[in-house]
Amino acid sequence: MRSLLTTINQTSFLFWMYRWLLLPLLLFTCGSFLEGPSYRVIVREWPFVVTCIALPLLTAQFLHQIYRLHLALVAIPAFIIPAGYIYFAQAYYHGGKNEQYQLHITIFFILMCLLGVVYLYSLFVITPKEVRAEGAEAEAEGGEAEQEAKFGYEITLYNLDSEGQRGAMKLQEQGEDELPDYITVDGFSKNIAISLHEYWEAYLDNDLDEYSTDVTTYETIVKFGEPMQLVDKYQLVLKIT
Repeated sequence: MRSLLTTINQTSFLFWMYRWLLLPLLLFTCGSFLEGPSYRVIVREWPFVVTCIALPLLTAQFLHQIYRLHLALVAIPAFIIPAGYIYFAQAYYHGGKNEQYQLHITIFFILMCLLGVVYLYSLFVITPKEVRAEGAEAEAEGGEAEQEAKFGYEITLYNLDSEGQRGAMKLQEQGEDELPDYITVDGFSKNIAISLHEYWEAYLDNDLDEYSTDVTTYETIVKFGEPMQLVDKYQLVLKIT
């Protein structure tokens, strides 16, 4: 959990740097309209296209980070607005073909300007210090949640007699935080592992206070030169506290 929060914190810092790295390209693109090649050439060059794609994406990430907007809402500024603006900007030119797109490009231009304002705001509203502080606070909250989420478990194994009735306790284990995948019991000539994976799944899936089931172990030994199979039956009781 802590490593996940650290990753999120580092990602926020990286996006903050990306927003600043985009600024020179944004200024270059805007300057091209003031003194440079014709409009139709500019909107087809890579600085214009990259700026129109990167600025909305970084702005959408900022809105999601600060205001926790739903991803469906983030998709509007991140994809729909820049896609529409690039398309109409490249299709329209004044006094020529597709001049009927003037209203469309005006609407998308206004929306891009609004995103640009938010983008400029994002450069200064969160500093690296604040990003790190935000991550540290989230990590502290995560640590508290982990402490609150601690749990204990109890595993008990009973012998079963020939009639299937519970007998003496064979084994008992207790612990916390992490459920074990198996337990071991003493066999005739070696330790025998009993997998608990499917039993924990059944316990948790059925939301039980306590789970009990019969388990059988098998051990092959050699007696008087002949292989023989020993069968032991137990009752397994699992409990999470």
